[in-house]
Amino acid sequence: MSAAKVIAVMGVTGVGKSSFIKLVTGDESIKVGQSLVSETATVNTYKFRHKDRTIILVDTPGFDDTHRKDADVLKQLATWFETTYKSGTKLSGIIYLHRITDDRMRGSSLRSMRMFRQLCGESFYQNLLLGTTCWSLISEDVGSKREKELMTDENFWKGLIGKGAQFVRIPDDGFEAKEMVYDLARLEPVSLQIQKEMVDSSMHFSSLSATQTLEDEL
Repeated sequence: MSAAKVIAVMGVTGVGKSSFIKLVTGDESIKVGQSLVSETATVNTYKFRHKDRTIILVDTPGFDDTHRKDADVLKQLATWFETTYKSGTKLSGIIYLHRITDDRMRGSSLRSMRMFRQLCGESFYQNLLLGTTCWSLISEDVGSKREKELMTDENFWKGLIGKGAQFVRIPDDGFEAKEMVYDLARLEPVSLQIQKEMVDSSMHFSSLSATQTLEDEL
């Protein structure tokens, strides 16, 4: 049997990462936060099977958290990515979630996105799925306008999409969400830039490309 495919779910705190994983896996034990205080303080993994594949979804602590600095969250993620890479595991993909209800990307969200780009590196962009959540809380007209802004503005997701990242609306239907994850799991696993820097180049955390976007916190 082929090895399990690993896909991380990332984004700022409160964007719906745990809710998405609960929808896909059907795991009722997953605790979902109802506020901007993160319920996910550690990296958690959830395994499920769909069709012919075993898939592991990774629930990650969110950036822009009320009680934690982004640098602390990044360090925790970096340690996890380093450990998995050393064990021979690469990610088949990352699903990066964004609330369509946010009328604009705040400075902190834009900084998180810059950091995320450096964490991934351009060679990973084709394994990215950029997903918008909370469509049931907004009108189609307003949501479509914000969606277009995300897709066409260089400060948002235009550069990622231009280099292979996929852009989707996250569905409320569990099977449809499973199919979305399954398609991502079919991609060839790729090393993240942060993994290559930490393991292959033995770089210190403070010197990482992703860390450089957070210098004001260090």
